[in-house]
Amino acid sequence: MHAHYNYWLVLASLAVAILSSWSAFDLGSRVHTAQPRHARYWLAGSAAVLGMGLWSVHFLGMLAMRWKLDAGYAIAPTLGSLAVVIVAASGALWLASRIRSWPSWAAAGVLVGTGTTVMHLIGMTTRPLAGAPVFLWGGQVLAWALGALCAAVAFPLAFHRPPLMRWHRPIAALLMTASVVSIHFIGLSYTRLPAPLAGGPHTGLPATWLALTIATNTALVLFTAIVLSRLDRRHQHEQTSLEARTRQLHELVLRDPLTGLGNRRALEEALAERCADRRVRRFALIFVDLDGFKAVNDTHGHDAGDELLRLVAWRLAHNLRDGDAVMRLAGDEFVVLVEGASEREQVVSVGEHLLRALAAPYQLVSARVRLSASMGAAFYPADGQTAAALMEAADQAMYAVKKQGRNGLHFHNPHHNAPAAINEEESHRLQTVVEGCPANWRVKAMVAANGEGVRGVMVRAAEGEPWDFGDSALRGRLLRLFDALTDEPMIVLDPGAAAWPCPTTQDFLGRAAERLAEGGVQLILALPEGALAERPALAEDLARLHGAGVSYGLLDLAQGRLNWAVLAACPPAVVILPDVRAEEASLRYRRMVAQGAEGLGALRLARLQVTAELPAWRAREGVDCFLVTLAAEAGAIRGPARPGSASTGSPPLMQMH
Repeated sequence: MHAHYNYWLVLASLAVAILSSWSAFDLGSRVHTAQPRHARYWLAGSAAVLGMGLWSVHFLGMLAMRWKLDAGYAIAPTLGSLAVVIVAASGALWLASRIRSWPSWAAAGVLVGTGTTVMHLIGMTTRPLAGAPVFLWGGQVLAWALGALCAAVAFPLAFHRPPLMRWHRPIAALLMTASVVSIHFIGLSYTRLPAPLAGGPHTGLPATWLALTIATNTALVLFTAIVLSRLDRRHQHEQTSLEARTRQLHELVLRDPLTGLGNRRALEEALAERCADRRVRRFALIFVDLDGFKAVNDTHGHDAGDELLRLVAWRLAHNLRDGDAVMRLAGDEFVVLVEGASEREQVVSVGEHLLRALAAPYQLVSARVRLSASMGAAFYPADGQTAAALMEAADQAMYAVKKQGRNGLHFHNPHHNAPAAINEEESHRLQTVVEGCPANWRVKAMVAANGEGVRGVMVRAAEGEPWDFGDSALRGRLLRLFDALTDEPMIVLDPGAAAWPCPTTQDFLGRAAERLAEGGVQLILALPEGALAERPALAEDLARLHGAGVSYGLLDLAQGRLNWAVLAACPPAVVILPDVRAEEASLRYRRMVAQGAEGLGALRLARLQVTAELPAWRAREGVDCFLVTLAAEAGAIRGPARPGSASTGSPPLMQMH
């Protein structure tokens, strides 16, 4: 049957296609970002808008045909065609907006092309005709292929993030319009329609007025969808802005305005969160109180004090491990959270690094100043299971450092406590010693286990580089070292060689011992167990060494080859106890050596070892002094240097070794 078109209705169908596609893409963009319970509503709305738009294009296109005999439309296939295209649009939009990949966009285009084609074929049967429509399938397949291709290109333009081009959504709407138009009008041109039946069902309204009514109602629906989408977009934007401002206000409430660190409230929230989280097993809290800050504030003014606090905050923040945090409570008080810390050595490592960083000089605008810090540490949950209890425990430990001379680290739990630092006076006295020694020498303080301070200094040769006392340069360094240690009651030398000292060595050390004895300083040569065990006439050799004015000490007592009865004839001045493990046999041997040394009247030295398996009271058992490494000032601070602030001049800090 030959038919002509009403081009106003054709233009109306094009407008509906563009508007519906644009609206559907705008609504569909919410599917990916909306909450799961809201996403299904956005998907259903966008599918209804797109499906109704595609169906309206077909319906208006049919009404645009000027039939010789006016006729109506059957309701069942008309509604069936609408249902088909809405279902196809739902699947296509789900693939395009949720999965968002090139294969999914291609599949969505095929699905839209197929659904629109099926809708078109069903629509051809909605009017009562004299016979069945005749479809030329080659043309129908061509129409389907063009429609699917246009839709497959439209979906990535609409849903790709970031957008592929400017004006991506209008172009996508035009492509979707081209898809439905090609399927309808090309498919219609390859369809042979017989004449309508006379007296068939009539709509009751002229086709033109009916078409305008459908177009108007469709336009109103689409316009409403666009308005709702825009209102929702504005609501989301305002909600996002409100949430961002709320977060900013919350951060301001939790931020110290002077230093930029977290404040007391931030600390309380962090502690409460960790204490309430069952997944958090252990952590430590270090309470930091600056020594000498009030004097700087009173002498140089509050502006200088504020500047100093900012520098201190910067050094604390930039000398922490990854995952640790620092907050400022008030004044010159700070708190450090050490994540995952369960053993004393972990906290000592963090604390001594911070002490070195804080001890370096500060270059202020008005002066160059120095200060130290007193630190108290507490463990969760051993020292407190609530934020308040943990803070109280760390605060008490910090005041214990203040009472003992400041510039150190103390633990709340007495089983964890051991000399981790020396007081400021001893620190400055020993600084010259450390700086005057070669970098590869190991200088250790002998810190009394009962807290009575430093009992002496031990200097050890580098590992694998024993001293040659025939070297004049070495003898010169040792003599300068002895001059720097005239205030120490005891100097222990470990030359690092297993061989017995030769006569030249005995002569040099004898003269040095005589010179030191005038100032009340005892010189001791540390000898390994192997060197003594290999002497056939040990008693005579020890007497000869003692006659040269040199006392001796024992170290590396791990083989049990010495005859203690022979040693009793010429007892050692010091005994370095072997390291101990948690096994009972190791503990018994350590105890036996400590008792033997006590019987000889020797000073018992040891490295402090505290672990979960080896409590502190056992590690202390039978020990008079702990060997604590003195860190040289140069290179002590490994954090980034702040422009305008020095990183040298810090007093030495002692670390358990």
